[in-house]
Amino acid sequence: MKRLSLLFAMFAFLAGNVFAQTVLIDDDMEAYTVGNKIAAEAQAAGNDYWTTWSNAPGGAEDGVVAELAGTKCGHMTYGNDQVLLLGGMESSHYEVELDMYVPTGKDAYNNLLHIFNGSGSQWATEVYFNHSTNGTKIQVGGVDHTFTFPFDTWFTVKYDIDLDSDVATFFVDGTEIVTWQFSLQASGGAGQRKLDAIDFYPPSSAAVSEYYVDNIKLTLIGGVSVPHLAIAPDAVEETVEEDDATTVDITIANTGTAMGDWHAWVDFGEGGAGSQTAELKYHDGEAYSGIGSSGGPYTREMAIRLPGSAYGSSAMGMKVTKMKFLTSAQYTSADNTYVFRIYGEGFYNQPGEKLAETSITSSALGTWLEATFTEDVYMTGQTMWATVGLMQNAGEYPLTMDGGEYGEEADGNWLSTQGGSFDHCYSAGSFGGAWLITVECQGSLIPGSWASLSAIEGSVAGGATETVVLTLNSIGLNNNSTYEATLFVRTNDEDLEEVQIPVTLHVGEVGVIETSANAFKVYPNPTTGMITVEGENINAIAIYSAAGQLINVVRDNKVDMSAFGAGVYFFNIIDNANNTTIQRVVVK
Repeated sequence: MKRLSLLFAMFAFLAGNVFAQTVLIDDDMEAYTVGNKIAAEAQAAGNDYWTTWSNAPGGAEDGVVAELAGTKCGHMTYGNDQVLLLGGMESSHYEVELDMYVPTGKDAYNNLLHIFNGSGSQWATEVYFNHSTNGTKIQVGGVDHTFTFPFDTWFTVKYDIDLDSDVATFFVDGTEIVTWQFSLQASGGAGQRKLDAIDFYPPSSAAVSEYYVDNIKLTLIGGVSVPHLAIAPDAVEETVEEDDATTVDITIANTGTAMGDWHAWVDFGEGGAGSQTAELKYHDGEAYSGIGSSGGPYTREMAIRLPGSAYGSSAMGMKVTKMKFLTSAQYTSADNTYVFRIYGEGFYNQPGEKLAETSITSSALGTWLEATFTEDVYMTGQTMWATVGLMQNAGEYPLTMDGGEYGEEADGNWLSTQGGSFDHCYSAGSFGGAWLITVECQGSLIPGSWASLSAIEGSVAGGATETVVLTLNSIGLNNNSTYEATLFVRTNDEDLEEVQIPVTLHVGEVGVIETSANAFKVYPNPTTGMITVEGENINAIAIYSAAGQLINVVRDNKVDMSAFGAGVYFFNIIDNANNTTIQRVVVK
């Protein structure tokens, strides 16, 4: 058996060669010594894919190598929490297969993890075998699916996971139980499309929890796949009338074989120095109570997420100056350090790059703490994350929430535990609401609502194309003015990690000025095609686009506009004396 890390080094070779299947892990445990700990034995043999939930091989969480019916296998009993690392795969197609043996009257459990990080892990599946409360079922995407299995004999469990299609299927002894969207979390809600580990955990008690595992395989099906993305157009320039709007299609095409992930925002730039201020928050200013748990110690990081749409009209272009957090009146920990951070936008509905950080140590309870940043962080359009981190010991309740309705203000209550992914946090009771976190900004407010995207992140399957709509509107903008921004698109394509697309909006009659004189009648206006121009001594009609480009000249009072498409045009009507009259025409 080879180390998993060495097998990963072969991926570049595999990508250029056609293999139907490549076995990455194949562990029948025959090389291990009966009675010894599984992860300790495996790592001593160079198989670094076995560990435990707390990364403590050889300890109480580590199962025992046993012999059953003439074959060596892993014996799991209550208190064990065995983890098989699967490499954190984010693309390609895999099978995870293992044999299980559950004695009569006993129960068993395993789960697949999108992210393995102890209590900060993210569950892709939860599978129960003869559990007194949950019965025999697999939970995926928030939905339970029951199945049957035999006691006192070996049976096979298999997961078929196609990360490129984001589809997985669960089998028991060759019978398909369920197919689902793999990136969904087991309990429901969006998760990460990642295959990180499988966890074996006897779930109930020493009296009833016991099972065996053997012949564990991780197989790569069909070779390594990669995304290859192309984004168009490379620039956007549009003209709209006052208090009007237009749309532009942004296409993201994937000619690769792996899923292409992207996230995007419109960046409006920095507003510079100024005295304007803004407070960004979701809470109502009053704490309902502290939230915590009986477990611990845990590192906790509370977060509010601020999409560009949340601050476009109030803080666009301003600099972040402070963050505030209301401490819990129920927090009695000796570790009174609060870490304030600002992150930029990242993949998979998660924070990206850390932009600023500062810490405060305080034993004050029920008090607003103010943290000042020395780093220059500006609210320019990307989704920003403002977080407060602390240590929660067992039985402490340091996380302050305002007690709004369950599910209210979803961007105001993200939580990460033990450095894991951020997920929505609601209390165990009937209330929810938002964390008591406020972001203070100061500077010059700039227009930040004139450009918006129909989606700010997504995934494009191999061979597919996704269209994102960029909407440009002139509401509240100055007429006869030009506004500029940059559309940022970041991807998981190593050859196209970031694209910057200039966006220019002209408001009003830029390039063509409509005269006030009106000696001619133009109708119907708006039109779907044919326009009639009534008046005397018409010599010619020059037709301009809204951007001022000459597109046609006619010498008739009947003008067919159907060939030019919907939009705003200008007719420069020239009479026999070379006098001109400019009329605005709208084609539906």
